Amino acid sequence: MRDRVPVWLQDVLKAIALLQEFRKGREKADLDGDLMFKSAVERQLTIVGEALARALAVAPEIGARVTDCRQIISLRNILVHNYANVRSDLLWPLFEIDLPRLEREIQVILASWSSAP
Repeated sequence: MRDRVPVWLQDVLKAIALLQEFRKGREKADLDGDLMFKSAVERQLTIVGEALARALAVAPEIGARVTDCRQIISLRNILVHNYANVRSDLLWPLFEIDLPRLEREIQVILASWSSAP
């Protein structure tokens, strides 16, 4: 199963790229005003959390290399199980700090993963 880890990490990167694309020309109010945009954001954040959870289950050492790893997975659980209480004002800040940082961290892990024996 460790051979699946890079696939899951690539899924994280793909979801982040889609989130960044979806955000272009948008502002925080669009998360409340555009249901399709909000749904797309929530779906990609769910994928990020699920893919990270799968990778972590097989390679627990990844958790130490991803800032707020457990919180990312918890967000996925909230989006799936407590969807009615998701507040848009808590999602928007993810675009500014969390997603760019996560993208860099995953890229570093993937680079070292591919060079590992």
